[in-house]
Amino acid sequence: MNFADTSITGLNARNVLDFFHLAREKDLYPHSLVVLKEGKTVLDVSWAPYDSGLPHMLFSLSKSFLSCAAGFAVAEGLLAWDSRVTDVLANDVPENADSRLKEITLHHLLSMSSGLDPQSDTATRAKGRDWAREILSFQVLHTPGEVFHYNSMGSYLVSCMVQKAAGQTIRDYLMPRLFTPLAIDKPVWDMSPDGVCFGGFGLNLSARDTAKFGQLLLQKGMWEDKQLLPRDWVDRATRRQTDTSKVEEHPDWAAGYGYQFWMTRENRYRGDGMFGQVMMVEEKRQLVVVMTAGTRWMGHQMNAIHDTLLSDNTQQTHGDQMELKAGIASLGYPCCQDDGRGEDFSGVYVSGGKRVLRVDLRSDGMYSVQLHRGRDAEPLNVLLDRGKPHLGEMASPRPGAQAQPYLGSYGHDQGCLKAQVLLPQGPYAWMATLEKTPDGLKVTTRGVGSDEGERVYEKRGNV
Repeated sequence: MNFADTSITGLNARNVLDFFHLAREKDLYPHSLVVLKEGKTVLDVSWAPYDSGLPHMLFSLSKSFLSCAAGFAVAEGLLAWDSRVTDVLANDVPENADSRLKEITLHHLLSMSSGLDPQSDTATRAKGRDWAREILSFQVLHTPGEVFHYNSMGSYLVSCMVQKAAGQTIRDYLMPRLFTPLAIDKPVWDMSPDGVCFGGFGLNLSARDTAKFGQLLLQKGMWEDKQLLPRDWVDRATRRQTDTSKVEEHPDWAAGYGYQFWMTRENRYRGDGMFGQVMMVEEKRQLVVVMTAGTRWMGHQMNAIHDTLLSDNTQQTHGDQMELKAGIASLGYPCCQDDGRGEDFSGVYVSGGKRVLRVDLRSDGMYSVQLHRGRDAEPLNVLLDRGKPHLGEMASPRPGAQAQPYLGSYGHDQGCLKAQVLLPQGPYAWMATLEKTPDGLKVTTRGVGSDEGERVYEKRGNV
């Protein structure tokens, strides 16, 4: 399957333009967008500095690939849909475990109906080992199979089960079965301190590679005249297994849940991840839509995909096509520009007694910025170049997660200092405006993974 940089053949130009408009209006901050129709790429665009061919953090879209690993394990006789978690992970079951724990099966974990206490999903994951034992120490509040509750730590238990049965991580297990046949290089899949892939999150794949998986699902697991995926798994995973209507309101979350896939309107289904990572599949018209993004508004994102890219509208003009070509050429999020009229913002600033901002203008003209938020999260620690992006590397606050590259820039704008940090392979972004006050700074921040809004800092000293 070949991917062109800016292919729009076979897709309604007006619909794409409408999507671009909604993306700006609703703050969807797309990073890349790939659309396949009947197995052909009809749209492949990126917003610079993002790239549809580079790995991107998928967050919970990882779950759909985890489910695939479970499907292979069942097809190969290593597990069964009714395999009990307490049997497969017997060594991880606490002595005082809830007696109903033995009722939870692979099916229940995949369909988010395990009945485990919802607090199990907030178990301390950033510290210590023995994650599976910790998760299994929670009570079972509902009869397994009866109540939907989205639980990423339940997905982690699936990863543990497959690894126990297969003798290797789900990433390595999937290499010869899925990734290599699809010509996908060995991906990063972050792991717990116990050496187990997170499963429910942590996978990094490009939009183009994710689209291949969507196309494979459309073809019911067939790839180059070979049944690559177990057909039984495809059928089970992409149909409703659990009712979600009692706990979700938005139509794209209330239509039911399969095996680590969401059912959605118009008989479509999808995998999705936090901050706008989406793979949506429509069988009727043989369409796959994959989007990476950095947005807080996934409900608006779903509406935009359905109402524009997947719209039945067929009306377009030659002017629409020309406008779209011009629009694609200008997609991007430019670095901060500098008007050359700024002053030095160096200093140590404090807000609320705990939040500390250190700004240091170095001799090479770059700013060093450190933001300590006064909690367990790792501080923001970056370098910003003037009027152009500086490529650096940012450590992940989660043990087992890979460090991420970042692009940092700054510029002076009418006496204010503008700062921007983008992760070209992830959704996180930090955009701030620093304005001097008699006592320190007023900082206005927006972005994903940052505290949005306005905050006042008092200057406490020089760097």
